[in-house]
Amino acid sequence: MMQKGDNSGVSRGIFGNLTRSREFPILVILAVICVIMSIITNSFARVDNLFTVAKQISMIVLIALGETLVIVAGGFDLSVGSIAGFTGVMMSLVVNSTGSGILGILVSLSLGCTIGAINGVLITKVGINPFIVTLGMMNIVRGTVTTMTKGLSISVMNDLISAIGQGYVGPVPIPVIIMIFFVIVFHILYSKTIFGSNIKAIGGNQDAARISGIKIDKNKILIFIISGAMSALAGIIMVGRINTGQPIAGQGWEIDAIAAAIVGGTALSGGQGTILGTLIGAALIGVMSNAMVLMSVSMYFQQVFTGLVLIGVVAIDTIKNKMK
Repeated sequence: MMQKGDNSGVSRGIFGNLTRSREFPILVILAVICVIMSIITNSFARVDNLFTVAKQISMIVLIALGETLVIVAGGFDLSVGSIAGFTGVMMSLVVNSTGSGILGILVSLSLGCTIGAINGVLITKVGINPFIVTLGMMNIVRGTVTTMTKGLSISVMNDLISAIGQGYVGPVPIPVIIMIFFVIVFHILYSKTIFGSNIKAIGGNQDAARISGIKIDKNKILIFIISGAMSALAGIIMVGRINTGQPIAGQGWEIDAIAAAIVGGTALSGGQGTILGTLIGAALIGVMSNAMVLMSVSMYFQQVFTGLVLIGVVAIDTIKNKMK
């Protein structure tokens, strides 16, 4: 039987591990901001407002999950926002022409995976820098969808698509349920599988990973396919929320997704990061944006804040690494 002292020791061990984790400082900051906002505003701590925040960050979290894998593996994906907009418009066109929400969703996800695979192949087989490949793909995809639609939005009315973006299960919005589901899936994939170990090994030391027998190209291509699929899923939710496929949808999401991952402790140099950290990073940005809205701060300053937080966190992490 475990003694009382043993229980105390286990508790101290768990707490010690938590406080030493990369995401702990961000979690503390998030908690402090939530407490302050609950005190100075009457509406922040309301359940409906908290669900609103969760629903607003759900699409960024989904994209950031894929982005986290890419960054941990030592890469970048700047095409995620454009993929979300493109696949959302293509789904709208398919649904309008066929009446099938399921077919539209499958087409959207397939296109996301295809674009991600192209990114992965160009990076691994051709040897082009990930920044250049995904920056180029961002412009190609955005230019293609804008040309196709002449910059016009595509209205779509479908019960399945609308339910995904606007529906509830009890008091919980369906986008939040989807977000939580994929956070759990990615946590298991990242921390409990060989694939997750391979990602960290590739980002930590690619040459050593290759010597140990890890198939670098195969894993990197799969990572970019996953990133493309998550971008498409975010695009599906966006269309469902507003019943419209917009060519400009997803603009800036790549920055928000990278910010969520980096703020949550993912190392720009690769090899380090957590799925929980990415969720906390996205939550911090979302809570601060919501707080500024409640305090009537200009929406343009919210972009300034995101940039300041991103630079600040990276600067702190860089200083800490130099001190080590």
